[in-house]
Amino acid sequence: MDRDTTIEKKERAHFGEDRSHTTVIEKRELLLRCIVYIDMNMVRAGVVDHPRDWVHGGYVEIQNTRRKCILIDYETLCHRAGYSIFERFQKVHLKWINPALTKAEPSRETGWTEAIAVGDESFIGFVKRQMHDLALDYVDSM
Repeated sequence: MDRDTTIEKKERAHFGEDRSHTTVIEKRELLLRCIVYIDMNMVRAGVVDHPRDWVHGGYVEIQNTRRKCILIDYETLCHRAGYSIFERFQKVHLKWINPALTKAEPSRETGWTEAIAVGDESFIGFVKRQMHDLALDYVDSM
């Protein structure tokens, strides 16, 4: 394999191509942890030193709210994360980013990158059963 192909595959993996999937999140505090984990993707990839430097990321959208060309529904995000005031959500988000930046070497966490559900054991079991039931319903309807 030549060097250019290796770089292309590495870049593709870093930018999430062919690796995205849905993860069901049980608790509100886990949603915030997931958002911070996603915000750190380009830092882990070595593209930027801080999520604020990746202009296409959620960090920039959350910390520098816009009135035009809004990508995030601030009210829904705030509510789903368990906050009634978006400014409070912003402060907590920022507070969680700082420890993530100070980790010696931020690494991929399989809980966010591979799991279909994140939560306690009974919640994960419930999601697995539901997913299985959905798959069977799909097969049965063919």
